[in-house]
Amino acid sequence: MLNNVLPVTDLRSLARRKMNPLEFKSIPSGSYSEASSADGWQVQREGKTATRICRPKVRSLLLEDRVWSLLYRLGFDYLSGEGGAQLIQDSKAENSPYNQIDVVGLDPEVALAVECKSAEQPRRFSEFQKDLAKHVLTRQRFGASVSNQFPLPHKRVALTVLFTWDLILTETDEERAKNENVVLLNEKDLHYYEQLAAHLGPAGDAR
Repeated sequence: MLNNVLPVTDLRSLARRKMNPLEFKSIPSGSYSEASSADGWQVQREGKTATRICRPKVRSLLLEDRVWSLLYRLGFDYLSGEGGAQLIQDSKAENSPYNQIDVVGLDPEVALAVECKSAEQPRRFSEFQKDLAKHVLTRQRFGASVSNQFPLPHKRVALTVLFTWDLILTETDEERAKNENVVLLNEKDLHYYEQLAAHLGPAGDAR
């Protein structure tokens, strides 16, 4: 069973937040401190009872939000909600284990299960085999859940995608992914698709 996948018409407010490179939160007035500043938070607006602060999104969150926003702009019909989707192993069991999926996108042709992995500085992707194994184990269950919960007269193609940013893959890693039918994309690919989506025009305008 796939949880937290919603029609895009219900996600316009979330889209505005995801398309913004800043994250925001409200704190009680007078509680902004040096610790907040050290964490990158800056005062945006101060009111009588609450202060709105913001900071640039950390890279891991920014990557997820950029991928989600790309699918939104490309006109996918269903997307994962806040916090990603959950693929529950046994829908009949209470407190069943589940697999977290960073971004899910569904349209009439494809069902995408996307995981996003990043590093603050370029480094070897030492956890690649573990992440690849997770994709392989969940793909069939993901496809079956999509077919059951979002049925169509025809079958969608279920694809698993791994987006990386500043994680270095070896030729062996790439060959393994190819053999397991896991699509590998990086930040340069994401930038290309973002530019393409911009040229195609806004399929979904969050403004």
